Order: sequence, then structure tokens, then C-alpha cells
Amino acid sequence: MAVYIDRLEDLMGELTHNEFFTRRFLEEVARLPKIDGKFIVSGLDETIFCRNELKQNEPLLKENPEEAINRLIKFQLGIPYIIAKYYQWKQAPKDIISLLSPNNSVFLTTGFEDIQKAKLDALWISHIPLVVHKEEKDKILSTIQYILYQIKYIPTEIVVYDDKPRFFLEYKELIEWIFWCTLTVMQVEMDGNNGYKKIEEI
Repeated sequence: MAVYIDRLEDLMGELTHNEFFTRRFLEEVARLPKIDGKFIVSGLDETIFCRNELKQNEPLLKENPEEAINRLIKFQLGIPYIIAKYYQWKQAPKDIISLLSPNNSVFLTTGFEDIQKAKLDALWISHIPLVVHKEEKDKILSTIQYILYQIKYIPTEIVVYDDKPRFFLEYKELIEWIFWCTLTVMQVEMDGNNGYKKIEEI
């Protein structure tokens, strides 16, 4: 057991630079009720709403790398322009959205909070909580903290829907051990905003 704790503390150290958070989180888990049910973690861009139209029709975005999109929207193209043209009155596919509720779900995404909040408002899904991060890897620690300090119960299953779930797979062992629950990771590939090419467990 001591060897396994050491392994988990090493993983936690990669996320927080402080491996002793593992023991602190385990103490928090022991105080919380266990509830038979699912908690859903969902991405936003390319998981709930596809940005292909936006990227194809805006020359500035076509000319720059993917990681520059949010910065260009915020500081050059303008959030109101992008939201009005590409999100307002648009319909996102319902396959994943229909599973979400304020009590059992959270959007974890990267970028700028004002842009992501504006997207949710335009798509009429702002009732689902949103947490915005700088890096994809930050979603792992955020998932742990959101369950411990926001919903304050331990689900029997955590289900992740994401187009880039790499870090959830990498830290699956850590999440499952902390919560003594099942982590199900669903890879998402959108078919524009017509629906999904695939939503499958990996």
C-alpha cells in the first residue's frame, strides 16, 4: 500500500508540485457522502459546438495556429462580432447536452472565461457550470477539486466527454483511486454541428 501511495503522490506532484495534496484530498473524500450516480465532465469547443465554420471563414484564424484562436478572437476580431456571427441562434447537437444538468455536470474548457461564457449564453446552456483553464492538463486537478468543494459528494462514476481526453487517460488511475469510483472516458469527434461522427469509450 505504501508503494502505491507513493505512486499516487508522484502523479499528484506532477499536477500540483506538492505530492502531499493526495493525502489531503483523501481526507476530504472520507468526509463526503457517496451517491449512486454519474457526474459528467464535458469539454466545450469541438465537444459541444464545432468551430469549423469559424476557422474556415475568418482569414485571420486560417492563417494562424490553433492555439492562437482565442487570443485573436479576444484582442483582434472581437468577442461580440464572433458570438453574433457564429454562435447566436445556432443549435448545438443534443447528444451530450441532453445528459447535462446543473447538479451533475460541469464544462471544463481552456481559453478566456469571457469568451467561453459568451458562447454558453448564446447557445442557451449557461445553466451548466463552467470552469476555464489555461492548459488542458489543468482539467484533472479541476475535476478533483470541483467534486470535493463544489458538488460535495462522491459519485459512483465520473464520465468525461472530450475531443482531447489525453490527460484524463493519463491520470485515470489517480482519479479512480482518490474517489474509489469508475472513470469512463468518452472520445468525441463532431460532424460539424450536424451531430457526431463518434462518441466512444476509450
